[in-house]
Amino acid sequence: MKITLSSIFIFLWLASNGQFAQKVADLSALKENSGLEFIDGKLWTFEDSGNSPELYSLDTAIGAILQTVVVENYKNIDWEDIAADNEFIYIGDFGNNNGTRTNLKILRIKKSDIGTNFDVTISSEAILFSFADQTDFSSNSNTNFDCEAMVSIGDSLYLFTKNRGDAKTRVYALPKVVNQTFSLQPIATINVEGMITAADYDSASKTIMLLGYGGFDINPFLYEIKGVQPHPFSSTSEKRTLISNNILGWQAEGLAFIDSGNIFISNEYTTFVPASLYRVSLDETNTTRISQQGVNGIQCYPNPTTNMVSINSREPIELVKIHTIDGVLMYQLEVNAFETKLFLKQEGLKKGLYFLEITSQNNAWVKRIVLE
Repeated sequence: MKITLSSIFIFLWLASNGQFAQKVADLSALKENSGLEFIDGKLWTFEDSGNSPELYSLDTAIGAILQTVVVENYKNIDWEDIAADNEFIYIGDFGNNNGTRTNLKILRIKKSDIGTNFDVTISSEAILFSFADQTDFSSNSNTNFDCEAMVSIGDSLYLFTKNRGDAKTRVYALPKVVNQTFSLQPIATINVEGMITAADYDSASKTIMLLGYGGFDINPFLYEIKGVQPHPFSSTSEKRTLISNNILGWQAEGLAFIDSGNIFISNEYTTFVPASLYRVSLDETNTTRISQQGVNGIQCYPNPTTNMVSINSREPIELVKIHTIDGVLMYQLEVNAFETKLFLKQEGLKKGLYFLEITSQNNAWVKRIVLE
């Protein structure tokens, strides 16, 4: 029987995800759901780039929309995450897939303006900002200046970048002051080995939880930062937990603390996985073991590389594909040999992190490669 990489991914997603992440609702009405925040007993979300500027309260048992809040004075350019404090809700319009945006902002909504009607229309105020360390705004699919994650701590919002180029995240602190423009310098860099898509903060345990996918381990994953001290930014411990082995299917996008021991996670619709809401017990993630796809029988070198990659196998290689860190197919080559060479820059690839998907008659492998 011929083994396909897609069938392996689907099996591993079901096997590993079922160990501690419980699906609680279908989100088919919100296929491009992004940020999550659990506010005063209600779960809030929205859809990302190009969708309506609407915030939705959800029934966490069935995924039904309980309330729709329309923001009338700002478009949804690329809403990505949501945070809250005692008085306000903050929506991060800072998605920046190709690093070209010069209009990054966070919208601030008064909780008291929302009320209880099913349909509500409100106005928001904006906090404008830029990344002071970004000097190049040309389009780059491996940009390190995308952003999809934010938390609220005290008088500041903390932003976490989604780095396609180096699989790290930079941390920025932004004052909660509307109608001003801030130029932000990074206050920390964390080697999360992947792309961060959501964040939340639990004040009781002083814990920031990040959600991401990609990186050295096949995605998605949680990255826990405990004992957080915001000024200067520090922590007492950090831990990365792989949720499932799935490079192309489960695009995890939203995360919210329910309490110190439980979180909600959501994912967008993809070809393999429907948009869904999950509940995760953090106590169980401490002991759950996740199987990882073996890499025996295959060699890829040098890594990092400046251009050429050699691939050697114990059995004939049939097909090699190159994907970006977020699953976009960049190149593929039919081989039918025990070894082959790839010249990445000749194929138009820019510096950054990529995945090699290598298949033979009986096996499939995924290897990370860094192009310098």
